[in-house]
Amino acid sequence: MNTQQQTADNQTMRNPNVEPTIRIIGRRNTIIGFGLCGFEDLLEVSERATSIDICNAITSSRSQTIVIEEELFSLATPNLPKHEKLIITIPQSQSTDDIDALVSAALGTSITD
Repeated sequence: MNTQQQTADNQTMRNPNVEPTIRIIGRRNTIIGFGLCGFEDLLEVSERATSIDICNAITSSRSQTIVIEEELFSLATPNLPKHEKLIITIPQSQSTDDIDALVSAALGTSITD
């Protein structure tokens, strides 16, 4: 791929008029993790989010692919209207590690500062 083509591709990826390809919906640790991996369309869901809140997050997204925590998807399922989005669920983590401690160990900086 030549430099001009690569530059054009990079500009297209950052163009706000281009629909994002994947939306990530999850709690704090999931959002931080996917954000560190380079995903941009992130939606953090609070502990008090209702089924309706989660349904709205799924259906209002311009993305056709939704990656969502399994627990949140289960909460939304009874109220989720028909849609044509691809839903990928993330299994619930058994880890109790503090995300800030993991990031500090890996990157040498705190995410809470």
